[in-house]
Amino acid sequence: LYFLAMALPVAFFLSLPWNPQNCTRELMNYFFGADCWRVLQNLNDSDSVGHYRDKVHPYFSLFAVSLGKLSSIFFSENSVFLVYRMIFGVGGFFLFWIVVYKEADGFTAFAATLLLMSTATVRVWSVIPETFIFGFFSLMLAVYLIRIKADPLFVVLVSLSGTVTNVVLGVLYFFNGKSIREGFFRRILVLLLAIAALSVFQKAIYPTSVHFFGSSALQEERGYINRSLASIPSRAFDFFYSGFVFPVPVLGSDVVPSKSGWTDEMGIVGTWTFWSDFFSDPVGGYGLGATSLICLVLVLVSSMLVYSMYRYAKGVRVVGLSGIVLLFIAFQLCLHMLYGDFPFLYSFHFVPLIVLFIALQFPRNVMTPAALLLLAVALQLIQGVQLPQIGALLG
Repeated sequence: LYFLAMALPVAFFLSLPWNPQNCTRELMNYFFGADCWRVLQNLNDSDSVGHYRDKVHPYFSLFAVSLGKLSSIFFSENSVFLVYRMIFGVGGFFLFWIVVYKEADGFTAFAATLLLMSTATVRVWSVIPETFIFGFFSLMLAVYLIRIKADPLFVVLVSLSGTVTNVVLGVLYFFNGKSIREGFFRRILVLLLAIAALSVFQKAIYPTSVHFFGSSALQEERGYINRSLASIPSRAFDFFYSGFVFPVPVLGSDVVPSKSGWTDEMGIVGTWTFWSDFFSDPVGGYGLGATSLICLVLVLVSSMLVYSMYRYAKGVRVVGLSGIVLLFIAFQLCLHMLYGDFPFLYSFHFVPLIVLFIALQFPRNVMTPAALLLLAVALQLIQGVQLPQIGALLG
């Protein structure tokens, strides 16, 4: 089983496309607001762009970029991202599988893994170079460490490494254990010293790196705060559903977006554009087949979320890990009502946790993997009928 659990994500990532010619500053910056061009330059350790991403992804350079430099010794420059996504992607999925396998059973673990692989989140952010795969890996490692009751200090450091806001997962575990009663202030001091030491070490290796706790970095992030209360309902919908359904219109094959036209011709300027257009004229705009599949996904995701919450509230599968995961999902929901361009941009930091929570809460019988696989098949079919040109962008 462990061999299959490792082979499955290896085969998945080997099957994904990669076209470095499409990763240009002009094209990729339009894709959901992602900063793919700079991230790829960081992975290649190019002198053309500084390692400024460390202001919100604290140890991305120390671990991910260093790995890229090491892989460049054996592979070409265009292979750096492939090595990066293979190591952290496969590692993240393997840890995800182990947690579900240990908490549930093998069938549920494989079904949940296939479901996660079928989501728009994984499909997009495993092909477009970004920091999110590293964030996914660090989150799954933190979840695994929580399950085996590892030292809370180590869990905090791990959860922090991918994205600064993900530290909440480690903090929830920290305050859920003995740390709050046994040597609390001493442990906090050790944690702060370890965080500072890693950041100083990273900056010594990469001089253009930025301390994530620096005042200038915090000031710059204020510009990403969303102050529009009117957008909260659409952002909440985006949070729960766009990570599953690829949030771009189903356009005809005659539509060829220009380099600067992705936002105008495809509606990627806001993921809610897709959903508002869909609900205004679903069959006329997207066809009966795509509409039926999208509606099926909305029903399945909604039903699974409600049923999982019901079982958790009833105490059928109440465990410490599920409680921490649920609280972290709630934090991510609140965060992305106020921060960032669109929740989908950051969905690799919460969609895996949503799938994990569902898998942990569903009953242990044959219907659970069947339901998870049904949703996975629906997602695969949707991707088959959506926007043919997206393949050109993704690879």
